[in-house]
Amino acid sequence: IPPSRFTDILYRIHVTLLQGPLLAIVFPVINTRFLPMEVTIYWVQHFLVYVVIPPFLLYRSRHLIVAMETTKTHDFSWELLASSFAFLYHFLFLQPIALLTEANLNCM
Repeated sequence: IPPSRFTDILYRIHVTLLQGPLLAIVFPVINTRFLPMEVTIYWVQHFLVYVVIPPFLLYRSRHLIVAMETTKTHDFSWELLASSFAFLYHFLFLQPIALLTEANLNCM
């Protein structure tokens, strides 16, 4: 991904939503993982999302450092946008799938 406004937006939304992987690392639910390598994949995925991707996006969007310095501390527009995406994803995408499959999606 070349440095662009898109990587700036992607980075800001990704960083705002990092509370999910952090909670999954601090409070792992791995007692329901029985298949081979399932626990390993759990840890690798959450490690990559929390530790590897933010520095990569920051590196790819070099102009972002200047933009982050000029952002006002009381500007919560990115947090509101990211929370809106998460809300819409959970209630418009995951909820219908859960109702159709009768699967418990509490840990997602």
